[in-house]
Amino acid sequence: MASSDIFRFGLFGLVTIIAVAASGPSLADPEGSPPASPTELRADAETALSEIQSYVDTMASDLGDAEGDRAAARLECLTGKLSSTRTLNEVSHQAGEEMELALQAGEVDRARHEFRKIEVALDRSRQYAAEAQNCLGERGASTGVTQVDIVGLGDDRDDTEPLDDGSGFLGIDPPDATPFE
Repeated sequence: MASSDIFRFGLFGLVTIIAVAASGPSLADPEGSPPASPTELRADAETALSEIQSYVDTMASDLGDAEGDRAAARLECLTGKLSSTRTLNEVSHQAGEEMELALQAGEVDRARHEFRKIEVALDRSRQYAAEAQNCLGERGASTGVTQVDIVGLGDDRDDTEPLDDGSGFLGIDPPDATPFE
């Protein structure tokens, strides 16, 4: 198969996926239909765009806190989620501008298509925001005092002695030779 055929096949697959995603149910309306009027489209798009921006702001704040704590695992996790959400924010703002141009030109179908892009970006942003909360670990949990009472350990035995399973093999060091020498 030639590289141009692979490119065409990949491009066809990408276009198909986007078309299927754009034709799916709307997130703005539980029945799955996008807002009917241009005013509703504008209002719902503005609400979605501000929600996505709030996720970006929250993740950026959490990332700043993680940098202050020097928590490498949280930094790496939050950086990935924030980067993806910022990209979705940019894409959704661009779709909002395209939607507005389509509405001004009277092309309602194109405007709904652009609105659907915003909805998909909002859905993914919500997912990334939830995953970012998981990045926080204990920092994302509620604060307070935790008390743990341990009961039933009144025995001060040395529990570092080797266990014996009755086979005679436990507690015996392996030979110094290995099959890899």
